[in-house]
Amino acid sequence: MVAFASSEWIAEFNTVLSVLDVHGPGLRVRYRFPAEDGSTTERGYDLVFGHGVMAELPPRQADSDPMDTPVVTIVQPTPVAQDVAAGRLAAQQALLDGRVEVSGPVTELLAWGDTLSRIDALTGGLRARTNWS
Repeated sequence: MVAFASSEWIAEFNTVLSVLDVHGPGLRVRYRFPAEDGSTTERGYDLVFGHGVMAELPPRQADSDPMDTPVVTIVQPTPVAQDVAAGRLAAQQALLDGRVEVSGPVTELLAWGDTLSRIDALTGGLRARTNWS
């Protein structure tokens, strides 16, 4: 088992993503999971789209990207993120319920809609190996 959004989880996620042979406009989707206790500690990862798709731990500088790639930021409490990643909650439903905040050039996601669906379909094995606590 690997802890959700840990460096080990990111490595396994990248193994899953490596089968995708996709190309399109550069985009960084920044997933952030703020601490529930109000502290400044947060978890998260970035998905970087362009020549393929790659997951990486958050960069040190908040909301910056050295390549000037558009950044869409998705902020959700850890339990919501876990439920979405585990397939127990549809991301669209969490957004409609107000449990997810999205900022940045959201329309840039449209170019990657099919790829996002493929990623969701490919992650079943990783979901089964993930420790959600």
